[in-house]
Amino acid sequence: MANFNTHLIVAAAGTGLVATGCLGAEIASPREVVLYFSLGTAGGLLPDVDSDSSIISRIMFNCIAVYASFLLMFTQASRFAVIELIMVWLLAFFLINSVLVSLFENFTVHRGMFHSIPAAFAIWFATNTMAFWLGKATDLQAWFCGLFVFLGYIIHLCLDEIFSVDLMNRRIKRSFGSALKAHNPKDVPSTVITFALMTFLFFMNPAPWDFIETLTSGNTYATLTNNLFPDGPWFASIKELFQ
Repeated sequence: MANFNTHLIVAAAGTGLVATGCLGAEIASPREVVLYFSLGTAGGLLPDVDSDSSIISRIMFNCIAVYASFLLMFTQASRFAVIELIMVWLLAFFLINSVLVSLFENFTVHRGMFHSIPAAFAIWFATNTMAFWLGKATDLQAWFCGLFVFLGYIIHLCLDEIFSVDLMNRRIKRSFGSALKAHNPKDVPSTVITFALMTFLFFMNPAPWDFIETLTSGNTYATLTNNLFPDGPWFASIKELFQ
């Protein structure tokens, strides 16, 4: 499989190009482009969360523990003194970083259903839901947030499959097919759970109509084409090919 640096660089480059295209098509502001690019890069690392020894797994759970602990502490601010609030934070951080991590490690296997196309869609829909309901994003912004996480996620899965083929020795490694898959025949329960979660999260999403209209509109691609090359004689002949 590809290593951490490869996943990071390729996901950043791929989603960065798409984010730049969104800016050129004038369907995203510069601030949104930075957000989408960041989410896409994170999405490119996300599938390795199911590896108990991965860097991204430790980072993600630490971030969740810190954020959730502060959130819990702030909700209790009117009830406790400062010292008590600090104790609440420490207790919540310890429980999340031990109990949650243990549960996740026990119920997931590296290269299991978390490394699959349905899982990528589930993460897409989960991101949409969180961006809309918690981040107060618009319908369109929420769907683009999820789309970029999905793109990074798929890039990760594709890289794992590419690195499963040894072109020099002309052989296919045993790991081939374990990342970019639609189901896991060796683990039917996790397959069913993943598809059920994907379906549930889809119905929790905001309306997709603005997102679909934006991606299918001829104006979007006409604007991108018009902004693809600068005006002037140097690019005039090339620009005509795209018009």
